[in-house]
Amino acid sequence: MLILGHRGCQSRSRTEDTLESFKAAIQQGADGIEFDLRLSKDGEVMVVHDHSLHRVAGNAHKVGDLTSNELTSLELRYGGKIPTLNDVTAEIHAPAVLDMEIKQKEVVPSLIRKLSTSSSLRERTIVSSFLAPALREVAVACPDVRIAILIRRWPLPLRTATLQHKIEKLKPWGVAFPLMVLNPKRVEYLRRFGVMVGGWDLRGTYGEHQKANELGLDFMIVRKVCLPPEKHLRAGSAQVKKILDYARKKKQDSRID
Repeated sequence: MLILGHRGCQSRSRTEDTLESFKAAIQQGADGIEFDLRLSKDGEVMVVHDHSLHRVAGNAHKVGDLTSNELTSLELRYGGKIPTLNDVTAEIHAPAVLDMEIKQKEVVPSLIRKLSTSSSLRERTIVSSFLAPALREVAVACPDVRIAILIRRWPLPLRTATLQHKIEKLKPWGVAFPLMVLNPKRVEYLRRFGVMVGGWDLRGTYGEHQKANELGLDFMIVRKVCLPPEKHLRAGSAQVKKILDYARKKKQDSRID
C-alpha cells in the first residue's frame, strides 16, 4: 500500500505544506507526500492549502493577492516558509512520490508546462483534485501522469450512475474517498472500473491501517505517518519487533486473566 503524507507530516513544530513537513514525512517512512497547488499574483505555482493565509500565517491576504516573493517571505505560525512547486521538486528527491492536488483550475496550464519538462518527474507524480475538468486537462496533455479523483461523499443510490459516468469519462488511475465512507461493497464496486482505490482524511493510526488493509486499499493519504507494523518489520527494525512482541504478550496475558 502506498502511504502519502497529507501536506507532509504536520505537527505543532512544523507547518503543513512546507519543506520541513515534507522531509519529515519521508524520514518517517512515507512513500511520498501530498500537497496543494495555488497560483500567486504573479502566476507562480505555490504550495499552500487554503485560499486565505489567515490560518497558516495570521495574514489577512489571499494567496492570489501576493506575489511569489511576498508569499515565500511570510513567517508561518509553526515555522517554515511557503514553497513554490519548483522548490518541492528540487528538494524532495526520487523515488518519493509527489501527489499534487489542484486547488484551483487556473493552476493547470503552469502545472502542465512543469510536468512536460521531465519524464522522470511525470513518473513519480500523481495529480489529484476534486475538480474533474482540471484533471481531464492534465490527462490529455500528459497521458503518462497518474491522475486521481477525490470525492467527499458516496452518492445516493439513485445517483450511483453519476459516479460511474465520472469515472468512465475521466479514466483515472485512482479514486479516493474518506476512509469512513468506504466499505467492502463500495470498494468492490470501484474495482469494476479498474482503478486504484484510496482513502484520505486519515490520522494515520494503526487502526486505520488495519481497516485499509482489510478493505484492500491501494493508497492512503495520512495526516501523520504511523506505519503499519509489517512495514516497519520489512525495514528490519528489531526494536519495533521487540515492542510488538511485548504488546502481543501483554494482550495474551490480559485474556488469560
